[in-house]
Amino acid sequence: MMWIAALRSFDGELISLTCQVTATAAKQAAFLRDCAGLDHPGARPAAAKAWLDGMKPRVDTAFAASGGIQICSPLRRSGPVASVLSKLSDPSLGGDVYELRSFGTGPS
Repeated sequence: MMWIAALRSFDGELISLTCQVTATAAKQAAFLRDCAGLDHPGARPAAAKAWLDGMKPRVDTAFAASGGIQICSPLRRSGPVASVLSKLSDPSLGGDVYELRSFGTGPS
């Protein structure tokens, strides 16, 4: 399972972007990197990908140590944009799931 949700204001400005993928999905790492690299105001795609590359193993380790309780990364800030990577267990979604959320993407 992979999905992307974008929330826009009435005037068409991007407000938030959420990408979710099951941990067992083929190419889940590439999907998350592509989501982190999406270009929107304040995104800094290369820096977002580098942050994700460093944060994903830390989230995985914390998730395993927690016994499967939802783990959220520290907040990444880039101008008006904040991003967070979460890992949770949800049987209705097929098991363990990553969620990458960016918000504050509209004009500052």
